[in-house]
Amino acid sequence: MTGIRPGNDGATMTDRQMTYDALASALGKTPDAARQLVKRKRWRRTIGNDGKARITVPDDELQPDASPRRIPDDRPDDRPDTVTILTAHIERLETELATVRAERDLLRERADAGAVATAQVEALGMLLAEARRPWWKRLTG
Repeated sequence: MTGIRPGNDGATMTDRQMTYDALASALGKTPDAARQLVKRKRWRRTIGNDGKARITVPDDELQPDASPRRIPDDRPDDRPDTVTILTAHIERLETELATVRAERDLLRERADAGAVATAQVEALGMLLAEARRPWWKRLTG
């Protein structure tokens, strides 16, 4: 649906009534982005008999740009493949994990050796304490 309204300079401009979905597809945006654009531009909204909102959009807003938008490729040739990057990252993390596990095992061995040494020192300390007791206390118990 097209309407005519006077422009600021006295010339007439045509307006087009569209739903949010039609506006979104005409602009190459999502319906939510089209709603935000309508709010930002303060375009007039009316509700149709079908319950859908109709937006009065100036035709100059729907004119194609002089330079068409370039949609970026998912995998441009100048970037490395995502799978290759993730594989390299996983290999690096596995190497780090192996290093951390080796350090953990070494620390466990040292802790076990320390526990054995502590037990030996405690046993020697008990023998020394027993040896320092007077002979008559050792005899009577």
